[in-house]
Formats: sequence, C-alpha cells, structure tokens
Amino acid sequence: MNFEQILRQKLQESTSQTSCVGPSETRGTDPAHLAFLIGKIARAQSSRPVKSPYKPSISPRKTHELTFMQQEAFAFFTKHMPELSDAFTRNEIKSAFRKIALVAHPDQGGTAAEFMQLREHYKTLINVPKK
Repeated sequence: MNFEQILRQKLQESTSQTSCVGPSETRGTDPAHLAFLIGKIARAQSSRPVKSPYKPSISPRKTHELTFMQQEAFAFFTKHMPELSDAFTRNEIKSAFRKIALVAHPDQGGTAAEFMQLREHYKTLINVPKK
C-alpha cells in the first residue's frame, strides 16, 4: 500500500464520519495528523537505515612506535595516570602532565626531583604525535 492509497483511505474515513463529528474524530483531516502519517509512512517505506550526518565514523587511532626513552617516559606517565592510552594525542599528554603536576609539584607535597623527571618526560612525549 503506497502513500496515496493510505491518504485516500484516511480521507474517506474522515468524510464518512462527518454525521457526528467530535473533536477526536477530526484527526483524519487535521494537517498535523496528516504530517504525522507522512512521517510514519516514509519511515516504514525506507528499506535502509538512515545514517545521521552528525555522527562521524571514528576509526581507532594507531599506537605510536616509541623509542626506549619514549617508552620510559610513557611508563612514568601511566604509573601516575593508568587511563592514558597507547595512542595518545598532544592534548591528552598535556592534560595528563597538568594533572600529574598538581600532585608532583614541590609546593603541593611532591619532590623537586620527581617534578623535574615529569618535565623531562613531558618534553620527550609531547613531540611523539607529530611524527
């Protein structure tokens, strides 16, 4: 049954009920109700699912090939932030550095040596995603 046939059927039903028309029975010719029916029919007739243009397909990021120094730096970061992924971005490294610095800074109860290590490891890892 196509749209035209269903629309004609609804219009015939609404015209046959005109003898005792109440507010609930006028829905057959109500433009808002017809627009609702058009939407239902269009969804029912479409055979393939509609892909939303607002949801981009996200492909998984590739892990970085790290040198020995970069692996040590990454191990230092993951010791303090285990949720850091192997396929990190510059923004993720920057965010992790700031969170770890809040704990490792000498003014916040950390040691100066640990903070200096953190800075060196940050300098090592910040340029990895560029390559």
